[in-house]
Amino acid sequence: MNLIIPMAGRGTRLRPQTITTPKPLIEVAGKTILQRIINTAVNSKKNKIKNIGFIMAGKDQEVENMLYQIGEKNQIKAHIYYQQEAKGTAHAIFQAKKLLVGPCLIVFADTLFDANIDFNKNSESSIFIQEVDNPSSYGVVKTNEKGYIKEFVEKPKTFISNQAIIGVYFFKRGESLSHEIEHILNNNILDKGEYQLTTALENLKAKGENFVPKKVSNWLDFGTPQNLLDSHKFILNKEEPTISSKNYKNTKIFPPCN
Repeated sequence: MNLIIPMAGRGTRLRPQTITTPKPLIEVAGKTILQRIINTAVNSKKNKIKNIGFIMAGKDQEVENMLYQIGEKNQIKAHIYYQQEAKGTAHAIFQAKKLLVGPCLIVFADTLFDANIDFNKNSESSIFIQEVDNPSSYGVVKTNEKGYIKEFVEKPKTFISNQAIIGVYFFKRGESLSHEIEHILNNNILDKGEYQLTTALENLKAKGENFVPKKVSNWLDFGTPQNLLDSHKFILNKEEPTISSKNYKNTKIFPPCN
């Protein structure tokens, strides 16, 4: 299985942290967001990640060296791609079209989640979801009586569903997604001024491809400073990391902390 991680976003809402550090490389409880995403993927019992594609906004040799090192550390071949212009999620993913072959897992780099990602040759394409209180801020899905997704809607202004797409996708055939995105780009099919992944998903569904919703047990968002703090707190409480105060005179440390 190939893993694709779009990370071309500017992270403007997390400044000043993201002025010098890309958002996926911010550390949360001692590990970068990116490393935590990769740990989840490589811990799959049924799927071996062969290639990992990082989609960046532009060249940055220091960051690229770090990404190649992450690949080596996890024994995965790393590839770097660039989205020079912010033209939407589908456009970003298409920059890694060489990896859209066979089973593919796509994880956007501002998302951490707890879920079973074991897939086999009979697994159907899956969209990872969680119920939210403010669905107008997300892409959402509606399901039919058989449990398949019947509709994808990007940030609905009126209530359609509270099942939000969290930014994690499994495709049993990456080629199908690649061909559909290429069609969208070639025909300049825009939604809210951008080439949206939800457009490609809707078109694939209309052509007969089934998508199943896959609920996650936890979803941590790092899109805003408050979300970053809340997610950091959640991980600290869950993992209970701590540091020692024995080398710090007159200092008290109250765990969990790192």
